[in-house]
Amino acid sequence: MKNINSAFVIRPFNVKSNVDFEIIHEVLIAPALENFGITRTTTLDILEAGNIRADMFRLLLTADVVVADLSVHNANVFYELGIRHALVKKHTIMIRSEVDQFPFDLFTDRYFPYEHTNPQASLPKLIEAIEQTLNTANETDSPVFDLLPGLAEPDAESFIAVPPGFSEKVREVRAAKTSEVTKTTDLALLATEIAGLRWEIAGLRHIGRALFKMKAFNAARQAWERIRESDPGDIEANHLLSTIYQRLGQLPQAEIAVDRVLQHRGASKSARSEALALRARNAKREWVEDWNSRPTVADKRKRALTSPLLRKACLAYYDAYLLDLRNFYPGVNALACAVLLSELAKAQPAIARALDVTMEPFETMLAWLPGSVRVSIQAALEDASEDDRVWAEVSLADLDFCAGMDADVLALRYESRTANIEPFNIGAVRDQLAIFRDLEVFAPAALAVLEVIKQAKEAPRAEPPYVILFTGHRVDVPGRDVPRFPLTKVGAAEQEIDRTIESILAKHENVIGVAGAASGGDILFHEAMRRRGLTTEIYLALPPDPYARESVEPSQGDWHDRFHALLRATPPRVLQESKTLPDWLLDKKSSYTVWERSNLWMLSRALVNGGGNMALFALWNGESGDGPGGTKDMVDRARERGANVKVLGQGTIF
Repeated sequence: MKNINSAFVIRPFNVKSNVDFEIIHEVLIAPALENFGITRTTTLDILEAGNIRADMFRLLLTADVVVADLSVHNANVFYELGIRHALVKKHTIMIRSEVDQFPFDLFTDRYFPYEHTNPQASLPKLIEAIEQTLNTANETDSPVFDLLPGLAEPDAESFIAVPPGFSEKVREVRAAKTSEVTKTTDLALLATEIAGLRWEIAGLRHIGRALFKMKAFNAARQAWERIRESDPGDIEANHLLSTIYQRLGQLPQAEIAVDRVLQHRGASKSARSEALALRARNAKREWVEDWNSRPTVADKRKRALTSPLLRKACLAYYDAYLLDLRNFYPGVNALACAVLLSELAKAQPAIARALDVTMEPFETMLAWLPGSVRVSIQAALEDASEDDRVWAEVSLADLDFCAGMDADVLALRYESRTANIEPFNIGAVRDQLAIFRDLEVFAPAALAVLEVIKQAKEAPRAEPPYVILFTGHRVDVPGRDVPRFPLTKVGAAEQEIDRTIESILAKHENVIGVAGAASGGDILFHEAMRRRGLTTEIYLALPPDPYARESVEPSQGDWHDRFHALLRATPPRVLQESKTLPDWLLDKKSSYTVWERSNLWMLSRALVNGGGNMALFALWNGESGDGPGGTKDMVDRARERGANVKVLGQGTIF
């Protein structure tokens, strides 16, 4: 079922024709929408929000679902319904009670009937009707789009502005001189925070693109899958998910993503070309995996030639290029595959003859692709961005390689053209050259180029550590009405934390800790980890001094000194400078605070490599008195995300 984040209700107000539509809304429409996690939105809610007409038009276009009550003849209701039907083809639900005669023009359209004298009785059926509407992926409920099937919906996202501060924050994180784990953590926090905001999907695009460029594929997958949940046919989401799934070794999912683009009626030739190129790349990867495990070079070359996957990839790349001649990427790859096939066939003529495969289409590629693709690249260079220019110039070097150019000349060309290339792209260059090297096709040239670009090689990705995320109660402040974690229980808490850490170390060798630094559990956890020589990361919601005033100094004991000793050993990460939230979070619920935000931040860090690669230790009395940002809040959120939660202290400390 489609996820819905927003709804717009078109209805009469107050009492009309002896019907109280405020009661209808309160007992029928609003509860039905709230069943799907949606807070109702009507014209009444935007009366004081500036230009009511502009806000209304935007909501009618961008709302995931619209409910229109047509029980009485109300000009505003019919006007707003007409706008919705003209802008959006589906997810508009008409409801009515037998009050005024139904308009002739809508008489044949489907609507949900309810009895205005007992509207609450119709609630289960309305919930069911909304669910059925959301489950219809292809059905149109707008008579305008039914009668004009060639009509295209406007792009709703173009009418939803992402707050400038949010876009700037994403760029700031991306450009920061920090680790990839730190960047992924901060972007994952932003992605979690904007859930449910009206500009969520547009904001997720900023995050998803940044994560994709960083090769943080697990986090990028989550962002783009959320976008695709909103629109299963989203072309950008499916393009990037095809690549992401391929990199994660999930080829069936990659193929499904490609199919969704190719089956999308609104996909442009360029988008379809790119999708076909992604399909070709999937076939090429399967081909490499097919022969790469063979024991000898001769075995590799034989299998590489006999496998039908090379021909499949070559023809798919060729079809993608023919569909959009400005898309030079599949043209370059079609040529490289044709060269490999030709050279392998020449070196193994008996095997090539036995295959009985016509070489005519591949010979055609070898004849005209070098010149055609070179023209495509030159055309692209005329208006290319800086990043695209670098990639285009590398592709020119690829053409020279396929032409059999001298190894020393090629090495110089690749060296200069890969100097500033993104790690993602330099990996693609190396992978292509490695195929030629391993199959001994133009091997001297491949070795020479690989030698000069080896300095650009990404550092190998180490096995990620197992993360222990800690949350827990602070030591009681003096005079607390109902004791919870008195100073006398600190020793017992310390022993339980020690035992639980040891249980993790018995199963995992590479372990790190993540926690805040509040008095009590947090500090005890950091100290216990460090006694074992284990690394911990300190996450503070506020800078050290205000954080200490809030979360350290009020408690009994020597926590102030222990807090600063931890910070001297390991500089902390600080979330924000004050309790005031960023402007772009003003649309969040009023209860959202820096402490809840800090919990999400730490959880995002622990989940960088998935919920199966972390555990949450919670020194918790099992009660919910903390509210958002407290221990229960962290436990609930961790369980939602699939983390292993270990509750400490119940029955021993609390």
